[in-house]
Amino acid sequence: MTPNKTLIFALLALSACSKHSREDEPQQMVYQNFQQSLFEPYIAQGSIFTREVKNMPLATNSAAIAAYMPKMPAEYLPERFKKTVLTTLSTTSYNIPIYVVDSNNPSQEYANFESKDNRVIYKKDLVQYTTGRIPLPKYAQPAGGGDKSFAVYDRATGMMREYFHVVKDEKGTWHFSASGYFKAKPNFKDLGKDNFAMQHTTGGSAVVCMLNPLSQIGIEEARKGEIKHALSFTIANAGKGFSYPAKQGDGPQQTLMLRWKDNGSV
Repeated sequence: MTPNKTLIFALLALSACSKHSREDEPQQMVYQNFQQSLFEPYIAQGSIFTREVKNMPLATNSAAIAAYMPKMPAEYLPERFKKTVLTTLSTTSYNIPIYVVDSNNPSQEYANFESKDNRVIYKKDLVQYTTGRIPLPKYAQPAGGGDKSFAVYDRATGMMREYFHVVKDEKGTWHFSASGYFKAKPNFKDLGKDNFAMQHTTGGSAVVCMLNPLSQIGIEEARKGEIKHALSFTIANAGKGFSYPAKQGDGPQQTLMLRWKDNGSV
């Protein structure tokens, strides 16, 4: 995964289009108009994303970390990256699109997904649930920037799929480098209760292996001027280690970090 983590601030256009369900996914709800936002009401209510800050444990050096984070790009990144890789909420094209689909809708459009990446092919459940024929509108596009991510949430089955570095070929097949999933109840009912930590069951579209798209800002929230859940943000550089609810990290040990001069000399 790219160390660029998840680049997040977004006004999400939650799109929808649909066809009959995949053979391995039972039809569990009657088709309905599902243009309803994922953020109003918020489907992850009751999860760690809505836990009150005052009840969260703080690191002993929390204040020092908070003060240092805005300075990281200037200290660690080459000049050419300093304007694009920031410790910030993303207000550009790096948000993660969420495509809301309904596999019970006979008009649902589908696409084929393939991967040759070891992060996918050696995990049977990732192959089963994130490759093959997946409900997805034809107009779907991944996020801008290098990550090329998007999420596909199926209201009919509750299957929440997320993809990293998805590229569509001339035949319309999507090829991806990594994926993660969580199987919620239909219409994502009780999501916060069933998956308090907001983690993927297997894999991940971001290094933390969580349902990060739900820590973006929805259109309805922006209109109301009220956000009642945690937000993800970019960390331009980070050392080794991670903390709950993240499942992993990708930062190097401090002793392994170094910077090259432009002329190649160390």
